[in-house]
Parts: sequence; C-alpha cells; structure tokens
Amino acid sequence: MKPPSKYHYLKERYKSNLQGFEKFLDKQGYEENTKRQYLNYTACFLEWMKVTDQTENQINYPELLSYIRHCQDRNDSTKLINRKLASVRKYYEHLQFKGETLKNPASCLFLKDKRKSVPNNLLDKKELLCCNPNL
Repeated sequence: MKPPSKYHYLKERYKSNLQGFEKFLDKQGYEENTKRQYLNYTACFLEWMKVTDQTENQINYPELLSYIRHCQDRNDSTKLINRKLASVRKYYEHLQFKGETLKNPASCLFLKDKRKSVPNNLLDKKELLCCNPNL
C-alpha cells in the first residue's frame, strides 16, 4: 500500500477550511483527481499563510510573489508552481462566491517557463538530398 503523501497531512490539518471549497469544486463538476490536486495545493497555500501569519483578505499581489519565491526556494518546478497558483485562483473564486472576499489576487498571475531553443541548421541541402533522393 502506498504511504500518504505530504499533502495528505496538510489537507487533514485544514480539513475544516477546505470542506466548503470541496463542495464548491463538486458543484463545478471537477473530476476526483483534479479536486484532490486543488485541495492538496490549497492546503499548501493555507500552511504558508499560517506560517507567515496572514489571512485570506491580507493576501495581495506582492504576497503572492512571496509565496512564489517560497515555492521556488523549495525547488518546485515552474509547472508545479503554476498548478499551485491555479489552486489559489480557484480557492479565491470560492471565497468570492461565498462573499468572504471581493478580490482574487491570483486572477492574472502565471509564471512563464524558460523557452527551449529548437536546434536549427543541422543538415544542409546536400545532406538532405543524400538521405532522401526523392526530394
């Protein structure tokens, strides 16, 4: 049997905070795996808020940048950080729906990944014709 992930413990710690959010995700029609991911990553965000002694209404753009730096310090990949930000966005949508906050500080926040260059000039025309004479 697979041991529980580190997220499982965080999710259990914030179970009361996440119950309404889980119902919100159910109403939105999300699949079980997506809901689990949103709940896990939101629990990470709630843990970070607790450690930094902040509440949902205190979070704004600079604080989210601080959260991103925290994730980068943990060596989270850009893709993982973007998934965590998607969870935070959805969590704030839930809070807006409940009327607990008016703003969603993560609404337009996405990290760009490093662009990978595509190799070019690998073969010249003679080499291409040599390999495929039908050209």
